[in-house]
Amino acid sequence: MSVAFSPDGKYLATGSEDNTAKIWDLQTGKSTLALEGHRNSVFSDAFSPDGKLLATGSADETDKIWDLQTGKSTLALEGHRNSVWASLFPTTANSSLRALRTIPLKFGTSNR
Repeated sequence: MSVAFSPDGKYLATGSEDNTAKIWDLQTGKSTLALEGHRNSVFSDAFSPDGKLLATGSADETDKIWDLQTGKSTLALEGHRNSVWASLFPTTANSSLRALRTIPLKFGTSNR
């Protein structure tokens, strides 16, 4: 459903319909980490500029921030009224997590 390259180009993050995001080592082609905690498909993923965190957006209407050292979710941004289709980190080194932006996009005519 989604892919993102790590800042150093060594890893790939993928989001999937199995409700997980996975980190892949591009040299070996093997999954090194499975991030579990979303309750629906993962539509977006983005590495932080330092490559230590991953943001994921999901059809479960949440955006999560994951610590890639521990594989644990450190923050869940809830309250969206629809799926989270895009997640980004600021690109400047001195930006904080408060600058994280999510963009919920609505398709069709559903008003939930």
